[in-house]
Amino acid sequence: MYLIKKIMKKLVIFSFLFLVNITIVAQLNQVLTRNDTIRILNNNQGVTYYRAGEKLDYKRLSEIFSKNKPENTEFMAYDVGNKTGTVLAVIGVGFTAYGCIALLKENNVAPLAIGLGSFVAFIPVTIVSKVHLLNAIKIYNNSIMRPDQKRISLNFGVSSNGLGFQLKF
Repeated sequence: MYLIKKIMKKLVIFSFLFLVNITIVAQLNQVLTRNDTIRILNNNQGVTYYRAGEKLDYKRLSEIFSKNKPENTEFMAYDVGNKTGTVLAVIGVGFTAYGCIALLKENNVAPLAIGLGSFVAFIPVTIVSKVHLLNAIKIYNNSIMRPDQKRISLNFGVSSNGLGFQLKF
């Protein structure tokens, strides 16, 4: 009986601390998303960007990021990478199509190799440019947060000394 009471007491305390932790995290997330932050949504049509309920296109993103130098630098890196990736993709498709015809008619593999090579080069260039866009959004979102809205997290968990709280700020 004593063992059951002891276990129940620990279980009630742990449950209470868990609920307090969830409540704090939920309130922090609510405060952090109230601003005009740019949100990224992945849906069936691809990736869309929203700010204050407004869907953002390329031109609008460019206007938003042009006001701050670090964001603009990242956005320009995205723009250059995106255009380079598009050129590589077009060259890759064109040379691959021509290479298939040349391979059948003349037994020439060079255009096909150039096309496939440029199409393969398109993939990392596009990935890196997307990272630059995400960095620009991150810099923008962090710049509009008020100082009293720093990211704070309170976690309850197991440490080397036993159960305890961990406060990150």
